[in-house]
Amino acid sequence: MLRRKLLAGLGGAAISGVTASAVGRATGESQIGVSPVQSTVGNQRRCSAVDAYLRPHLASGRVTLLTGKTVVRILVENKRAVGVELVTPEDMLAEPKGDNMALTQRMRQTHNVCDEHGGVPTASLIENWIDEAERRTWFPFEATRRA
Repeated sequence: MLRRKLLAGLGGAAISGVTASAVGRATGESQIGVSPVQSTVGNQRRCSAVDAYLRPHLASGRVTLLTGKTVVRILVENKRAVGVELVTPEDMLAEPKGDNMALTQRMRQTHNVCDEHGGVPTASLIENWIDEAERRTWFPFEATRRA
């Protein structure tokens, strides 16, 4: 029933002079037109996607809304999603921080080898890379530091 109403509405828009290129496009040179996206319906009324889809699921108790988290993996059992594996922003930043710290340490060792053997040009390149790696270490360190 809803699909018929939607198609009728789009057909009526085309008849009334809305160009075919405007139908179904929310971006572009002009946003004048109609789109199936504009027809979110809940309880037989036009409403936002939050009202039509999210709030009913939250009210059922089967869905929990989490903010400030990143989903790493969807947990599936018997072809059914049963949960998610989450990671905090601090944990996301800990890995690149550790990687860059280890890289800096290895580059310092390589720089020492270059100094011992008189490899000035190579040592100069490595100094730039060490500076870059230290900058990449600084941001995750500051972002995860407790005040």
